[in-house]
Amino acid sequence: MKFLAKFIVIGILTYSFEQFLPWWSIALAAFLGGMILKSRGINAFLAGALGVGLIWLWVALRIDYQTNSILTSKIALIFQLENKNLLIAITVLLGSTIGAFSAWTGYNFRCLFERKKRQGYYS
Repeated sequence: MKFLAKFIVIGILTYSFEQFLPWWSIALAAFLGGMILKSRGINAFLAGALGVGLIWLWVALRIDYQTNSILTSKIALIFQLENKNLLIAITVLLGSTIGAFSAWTGYNFRCLFERKKRQGYYS
């Protein structure tokens, strides 16, 4: 349940930050999402990857649809890619990677300030 909540929080933060800030604000959104809810490190990593990746996939497909694939085809030619779908896949992979590592960094930042329980009398 925490994974789903973290995934939704990161997705909402990513979409709202992208409306007003530059593209690199996804790192800040994933960092905050990874820091807000307490979970394990792998959950933060995967939630960041899926949260940012799916938002970027949705935005890329929406732009592709609105421009009748003219914009993505021309940008794919600039990068010497044969297929516009490969450009969209690279975009999603890049966003997912940034989101995953940013959320994991937010999780580790949170762990710096948490007290650890004593496990034994002498430890």
